[in-house]
Amino acid sequence: MTQKKKVSKQNEKISGINFENILSNRTLIIIAHIIILLSVIIFFAPAYFNSKIPDSGDITSIYSFSNLFKESPNVLWNPYVFLGMPLFGSIGWADTILYLIQKIVFIVYQLFTLQYTTWTFYFILLGLFDFYLMRYLKANIIISLVVSIASMFSTGIVLLFFIGHITKLLSLTIFPLVLLFLLRFNEKIKLIDFILFVLTMHFLFSQWHVQIMFYIYLSVGIYYLYFFTRSLKLKDKVLTSN
Repeated sequence: MTQKKKVSKQNEKISGINFENILSNRTLIIIAHIIILLSVIIFFAPAYFNSKIPDSGDITSIYSFSNLFKESPNVLWNPYVFLGMPLFGSIGWADTILYLIQKIVFIVYQLFTLQYTTWTFYFILLGLFDFYLMRYLKANIIISLVVSIASMFSTGIVLLFFIGHITKLLSLTIFPLVLLFLLRFNEKIKLIDFILFVLTMHFLFSQWHVQIMFYIYLSVGIYYLYFFTRSLKLKDKVLTSN
């Protein structure tokens, strides 16, 4: 008993300050949002304030699209990259809802002096999606914030911005959101969640990155394959409870 008391006292000393007992939950969430925003601004400060952006072959090829889409908004072949390469076309923007999303993206463009710095906005979205995914998994605010910052500035993610693999960055940004919806479906399938999930999956088409589209759709397929197989094997009521 004495050893358990000593261990508990040591754990209390190690745990340090419990911010959730000092500040309200809403205040901590607001502070976490501000930290996520400021971390992106500080990290990409040279791009925001000194007009410095990375340069690579893929980044240079991005500007060819401005000439390409002046010719036609619906194209299937880009002659400006390598010796020419196919495009996925404009299937992602072929409906009214995603057309409105495109307009919102163009408004975000206007907030930045350099168009390329616009893509840093998706680091903020990635951090927020990871934050709320961890909150749904019952992690406290501090841990959720650490996970979101770690994911935003992980080498594999940040590198995509510097080498010009923007469509891969945008596609990976929504992956935590996909996982969040899948976990929510385990409890109860709500109409609003289902609609947002469909729109999220459809958003992948607008990024034209077929590789990440395939991996994310495959992940969803494997998840539900395991889910249904396990439910049928255990003969539980998971399939009918929702």
